[in-house]
Parts: sequence; structure tokens; C-alpha cells
Amino acid sequence: MKRVLLSAVFLAAATPAFAFEREVNNVWWAVFEHYNGGDQTACITENYNNFPVQAVFEIFPAADPYGAPAPTQMVMTLAPFQTVKVWGWADVPGPGPRCELRGSGPIP
Repeated sequence: MKRVLLSAVFLAAATPAFAFEREVNNVWWAVFEHYNGGDQTACITENYNNFPVQAVFEIFPAADPYGAPAPTQMVMTLAPFQTVKVWGWADVPGPGPRCELRGSGPIP
């Protein structure tokens, strides 16, 4: 029993942090803190449809902590079953960044 509990604690500690993980119309997105073990928080998306889709993401905050402007909206063409980084922010203390899918649909 002790080994199982220890293994569960280790696996929980080794997994990346998720925030705002969602899926709409077979388009998944999530915000990862310390993305790829680095000092960046990133919005990641993947299209689970069998065809390309165009997706619109709202990005918050619209500037990084150093004042550099960031887009408030990203329009992306997502290929099927490809993981893509929408946007990244430097890891800083305070409320975390967000990205929200505002729309998606097949490419005409």
C-alpha cells in the first residue's frame, strides 16, 4: 500500500500543471505553466477533427509584464491532430494568463 501511494504522489508531482483545459467542436486547448519545463506559460491547442479548421483565440493579458504588446486575438489554421502553441507568456507571480477559443470551423 505504501508503494502504491508513493507512486501516485510521484506521478502527480511529475505531471505538468493544467489550467482552463477545454474542448469545443473537437478543438482542445489548455494553458500550461512551466511549459516544457521552462520559464514560460503557454496556451496549447490541438484539432481532433479529420479536416483543417480555422480557430479564433482571445489572448489575455494583451501585454507581457514588461509592457511589450501581445495580440488580443489569434486566428490560426489548425491541421488535424497537430499540437500547436498559440501564445506564450513569461512565468511571473500574480494571476495567470488565459486564452479562450472564441470560434472554430472548417476552412471553406
